[in-house]
Amino acid sequence: MSNTATYLHGMKDINSFYSMLYAAMRDAMPGAQISQSGAYVWRGYRIDAFQKLARGQYYCQIYTDKPDILILQESYVDESHRAQKDEKKLGIKAGHYYYPFAEKIDLRRTRFFEFNADEQLGILKSFVQGAVEKALIWQQSQARQNSTNPQFQRGQIPPVIPVTVKPEFDRVGEAFLQAWELQTQLFSMMTNILNEIPDKEWVRPNASIHNFGFRGLRLKLKSSSETSRWSIHFDNPEVIYFHIPGAGKNSYNLVENRFFDLSQRDQEEQLRNFVQASLGRKF
Repeated sequence: MSNTATYLHGMKDINSFYSMLYAAMRDAMPGAQISQSGAYVWRGYRIDAFQKLARGQYYCQIYTDKPDILILQESYVDESHRAQKDEKKLGIKAGHYYYPFAEKIDLRRTRFFEFNADEQLGILKSFVQGAVEKALIWQQSQARQNSTNPQFQRGQIPPVIPVTVKPEFDRVGEAFLQAWELQTQLFSMMTNILNEIPDKEWVRPNASIHNFGFRGLRLKLKSSSETSRWSIHFDNPEVIYFHIPGAGKNSYNLVENRFFDLSQRDQEEQLRNFVQASLGRKF
């Protein structure tokens, strides 16, 4: 299978995985309120309310640089938290973020990709059930009360982000992992090209929790008050879109151009031409 075909198949697997994960969470947590949550470096679901869990502080997600690890964790921004011994070393306190509880499953080592769809759903449901049981124990523990600042004890009612995944799903293959890797390589290349623009002010990955539907980069030019966006949407992964408010869109089709089967030099040339055509100038 060509790299481009692997990417396209893998993106279908990614969509199936998130539909499957949502179904597993619904089965494992009857009556739970769940929102979708995603940006450049993570994608998954936020548990807005379930039994006594702190509202809006528990997530079930993957980080896109480690797509073989599914994690259910408590996570929130607490700049005032004073890290205890080994918290930074263990990744519990990182910058302003605090991750006091985490349960993980290694999809590769548990051979998740070798099972059929029903079995995969069962694995995800079993993981969520077990992780949530432990999270509920953590939530009500004296250890959590001792280490958690008052405003985060029960969480806060967050604005709901409706889940938009399709209800149906297929078996998820190992191309799921390869698609994330290929996409990350593409955006890394795109970042380098955007940084070549002479009047570039900054280039940043999309960071809003509302960006579940796409993954991409934002570009701010010194000569403009607007930011442009270069993104791949999960419901149309064949295309990179360029968009700037009030100025329309431009696009580049990865599949028609067999992008992932080109040499690195040709990939860079294709992306640079796309960027230059989108901005209407060479650099």
